[in-house]
Amino acid sequence: MTVYLDVLLISNLWVDYCLLQAVAKFTHIRLQSRRAWIAAAIGAFSALAIFLPPMPWIVCWSIRFLLSGLLVRIAFGPMHFARLLRQTIWFYVTGLFFCGVIYTLGTQISAIHIVTSNSVLYADLSLLVLLLGAVISVGAVSLTARKKDAPDLSVYRLELQLDDHSISMPAMPDSGNHLKDPFTGRAVILCPLSRVQHWIAAYTTPETAAAAQKGFRMLPVKTVTGQKVLPAFLPKEIVLHRGTERFHPDAMIALTAEETPALFSPNLLL
Repeated sequence: MTVYLDVLLISNLWVDYCLLQAVAKFTHIRLQSRRAWIAAAIGAFSALAIFLPPMPWIVCWSIRFLLSGLLVRIAFGPMHFARLLRQTIWFYVTGLFFCGVIYTLGTQISAIHIVTSNSVLYADLSLLVLLLGAVISVGAVSLTARKKDAPDLSVYRLELQLDDHSISMPAMPDSGNHLKDPFTGRAVILCPLSRVQHWIAAYTTPETAAAAQKGFRMLPVKTVTGQKVLPAFLPKEIVLHRGTERFHPDAMIALTAEETPALFSPNLLL
């Protein structure tokens, strides 16, 4: 059977990207598309190992597992080893589900010709099978993730003590949040303005509200839409709730207009 280089690279690129998106949805961790495509591209080029002389299976699988960890690390950013291992395991679980869907679809539509070497699998699949498999797999994972959303969003909550106001809001770990105060090195939690509007009302604007707090500064932030500055400050108290656990992170709060739960780095829970 002939192995076509373009089919090998494109199919692996697409599958790896879909798997990373599925892992992000199931574990409720935000994933930047740019990071996902970079990780998927590295995974796709690693499939070229199929053209190398056969290696012992233990060497192949050791390399594959280390490579999977690298892809997860690139896609989701820096994280503690335990979280990296968890995300990598989910990468394999979703991969097994994806392969099952692709194989079932492929056998129903046409015969599948498969070549394996050095723990790399090449299947002569039609574009229709690949696209349908990706849509069904990611859709099924997304549906499962939505069913988990309500419990998970109730697990993570951010509580702020601001002046005489105590404000509680949904929160979500975001491995893409690497914001730090350049002066103190403190991590920065992004807080949506809509959740603190009644507190801001006494100060007229978010900037004047933040300026009345300890450690106020305008924090430069780089986003996909360009450079901007956000008002940041130190509240009287920050409490992160995860179920019955309580964390008191040494962090700053930055006010953002984005309509999301409060976004914090998972490292604040370590």
